[in-house]
Amino acid sequence: MTRDKFGTQVGGWVYGCDVCQDSCPFNKNVRTAAEDFPGLEELSRHISLEKLLSADYSFLENTMQTKFWYIQPGDVWKWKVNAINAMVNGYDDQYRECIINAQNDSQANVRDMAQWAVRRLGLI
Repeated sequence: MTRDKFGTQVGGWVYGCDVCQDSCPFNKNVRTAAEDFPGLEELSRHISLEKLLSADYSFLENTMQTKFWYIQPGDVWKWKVNAINAMVNGYDDQYRECIINAQNDSQANVRDMAQWAVRRLGLI
């Protein structure tokens, strides 16, 4: 994600938006609005900005990636980067500790994004 150009335009979205999902040719005729997303209730217990940012990579690869296949297994770190971006765009003090802790993530892109967020928000 290009933070400077698109970061604020994404707002609170972590990935995609309704317009993107509705217009994506891969989604055409996959589901109707009335259909349930398979496993959504169980999955929703694990999805919040804080939970995504603190999730281990096996959860992101084995659970999130299998439902949201457009994110390649090797790129699941993008969930965390985009969660940080959403946290910055709609900052609340509840995000502070998660962002600070993400500076120690095993993935360099997540660490870089967290460091950027800490500077931008003046968290230290």
